[in-house]
Amino acid sequence: MSNRQLPPEKRRQNFKTAMIMVSIALAIYFGYLIKAQVLGF
Repeated sequence: MSNRQLPPEKRRQNFKTAMIMVSIALAIYFGYLIKAQVLGF
């Protein structure tokens, strides 16, 4: 995806989407870690 002269609001929306994706990934990752600890894997 080329980042040529995107309007600021578009770039901000892309950033927000990226942050949401990252937080979901982290939540899933930590969820698995905690579940593994609780279940003793």
